Amino acid sequence: MQQHVLQPAAYLERELRCIVCWLLIVSAEFGEKLEEEISQGLELATAKGSVESLLDLLPSEFDKSDLIALRVKRKQSTSPNAIRIVLHRWKKAGKIEQVDGLAKYRQLKKN
Repeated sequence: MQQHVLQPAAYLERELRCIVCWLLIVSAEFGEKLEEEISQGLELATAKGSVESLLDLLPSEFDKSDLIALRVKRKQSTSPNAIRIVLHRWKKAGKIEQVDGLAKYRQLKKN
């Protein structure tokens, strides 16, 4: 009985394909959670010692450009993902609501 032996290059290619498939599965399951945790970590790491919330520094009605300008001033990430995660977190916590299309937001009163 003859045993089939893969050549080193073919073996490595097969293993690499398995690793890529595994990474795609893991990133699909945990990608959003990981993005959020990285964003939170970046926000904390770059807060420059300020305990003020970004939301407290924004006007009662603001748009994405206001948030981006504030994050630039505080030397925080302004990537589309970082902005999306911050806004999503505030909406989920009931701190803001979306008004006038996709880019306008209103702070909700604290109970």
